[in-house]
Amino acid sequence: MRVLLLFALIYCCRLHAQDSTIIIKAGRSFSEAVSITDIYQYAEFTYGKVFFKTGDVTTAKLNYHRFLDAMQYIDPKGDTLKISNSPTIKFICINNDVFYYDDDGGYVSLISDTNGIKLAQKRTLRIRSRDKIGAYGMVSPTSSITSYSTLIAQTNNYNLVSMEDITLIKKTEYYFGDKYNNFVMATKKNLLKQFSKHSKTLNAYLKDNNIDLNKKQDLEKLFEFLASL
Repeated sequence: MRVLLLFALIYCCRLHAQDSTIIIKAGRSFSEAVSITDIYQYAEFTYGKVFFKTGDVTTAKLNYHRFLDAMQYIDPKGDTLKISNSPTIKFICINNDVFYYDDDGGYVSLISDTNGIKLAQKRTLRIRSRDKIGAYGMVSPTSSITSYSTLIAQTNNYNLVSMEDITLIKKTEYYFGDKYNNFVMATKKNLLKQFSKHSKTLNAYLKDNNIDLNKKQDLEKLFEFLASL
């Protein structure tokens, strides 16, 4: 029993190290439980440049919305809008950060770029579960999360109050990209496919070095190896 408990504690600690959760209790609004820096990449909209594949460049106040996985900007009227033509973007620079858009992975933030090999990360905020408040204040789980998340996405109204306990999860996922800015999530299958010419060498390296593809430190070590191939 003690062994099982110890295993459970270790597992929970590992999960907490990679992801973290935010619980919005019934009767509280989204804005009361979730900070701006949980929702957005930056505490406030910041001037940045959008570089398009056509060669055009646009300057605007920008911010990455983690809940919507969208790059937003403030237009001349002061309205907050989403960049709708993301596939035409080559990359976006905000402060010292560089964002790329991939049709499959959405927006990713560059960590390193060497010899055409890129390491990037994606930080998101997602609804993991909802628990309806039933009779006598008891909760019951429900799998339908569409209505609440869609309403937030469509209105940007963070003062919405739900009569449910909602659990949000903050996730960090890692991606590898090539010189054409095509990104794939950092899984063993994707790596072996993207670097198929070096699959045998890569397989041996992953095995000998016990690389954890969910840890940034291990991924940076792997990135240096890939850049040297």
